[in-house]
Amino acid sequence: MHPMTRMRMGAAAVALLVFGSVGCSSPPQAEIEAARAAIESARQADAGTWAAQELKTAEDSLAAAEAEVAAQSGRWFKGYGRARDLAAQAKQQAESAAAAAAANRERARSESEAAIGAADAALKTAEGSLKAAPATRYSKADRALFRNEISKLAPVLQEARTAFEIADYRRASQLADSVRDGANDIATRLQRREARPAPK
Repeated sequence: MHPMTRMRMGAAAVALLVFGSVGCSSPPQAEIEAARAAIESARQADAGTWAAQELKTAEDSLAAAEAEVAAQSGRWFKGYGRARDLAAQAKQQAESAAAAAAANRERARSESEAAIGAADAALKTAEGSLKAAPATRYSKADRALFRNEISKLAPVLQEARTAFEIADYRRASQLADSVRDGANDIATRLQRREARPAPK
């Protein structure tokens, strides 16, 4: 056999092996299933609430992996390398989302607990300021108005505590902050009135 003929046959055989291996490449089903499981775990960890953007990034990567598999399935010579990389990326992103959710949730819990404590302290300060206010500075009507304002804050603080107990930390912080601000405003107005010169 002529050397050139042998070279051509050898090249053809190599090409056949390469194209055959590409053509028989199988979809990264295991990697995609692992990514799906990681995303589901992230959802169970409340990533949708506490790490929504991170979770969406993982979901988008998985969707891209699945779209790539679908695109390759219609081709004669298939290559699933990109789909495999996207699936692995989705799994890693989902795991990061779950970790971020846990960290964000704990931070929100700590912040809402502190907010409730600050609101409780501010409310007690306002109550104490009203009790200590000189009788000569306030009429009964004035005291009743301040007392009414303070009484409206107590149920809101209780609502914040209830939200905290059911792990609705964002709402707990919002409610507690509103109580703190309201109580501080009352205390400030009481202090300003006491600082005025006494009527003659």
